[in-house]
Amino acid sequence: MRARLASTLNVAARSATELCELMAKYECCLLILDRCEAAVQHARAQFSWFLDRLLQQAGVCVLISSQLPLSALPQTDDAIRTGSIKLSRMRRKDAALMLLERLDRELSPAELGASDADSVLDCLTNHALIRQLDGLPSAVRWAARRLDEDATVPGLLDELRQLTPSQQTKIVHKVCTQPACAR
Repeated sequence: MRARLASTLNVAARSATELCELMAKYECCLLILDRCEAAVQHARAQFSWFLDRLLQQAGVCVLISSQLPLSALPQTDDAIRTGSIKLSRMRRKDAALMLLERLDRELSPAELGASDADSVLDCLTNHALIRQLDGLPSAVRWAARRLDEDATVPGLLDELRQLTPSQQTKIVHKVCTQPACAR
């Protein structure tokens, strides 16, 4: 966590303490930690310790985003406010547009089971694949990645239908915590 953050901020920090001291030089800044599920799930103690140090030593505000509840994060004092915002699912048209934007290849109406006279966006918006992805941005990113690799829309839909919702969530989450999916 410390190394990735230091690299992103383009600062040389050999320890978490040194990074916090460097961050303390900023009188006011907002640090956005996006997609922190893996850090919280696999290194909760280290993440909580680092976050606690950062909030105590540095004059920063931290916004953490996650698709999962981030319970048991440090509550060091009354000056630290925590809360959560639950965002609604993407609308189907937005999910279809996101999928089309992320693809490195073109989808045809024929691949979506429609005629060439239909627009790809309209076909995809009403397609079972978009309904199956359930308006989750990570699922849309995962689907775009799979379609760019080797899957077809009908094949991907069949693959998803064979999974329970829990299995689908695990696969999408596992794949989308890898850097290639975050693009």
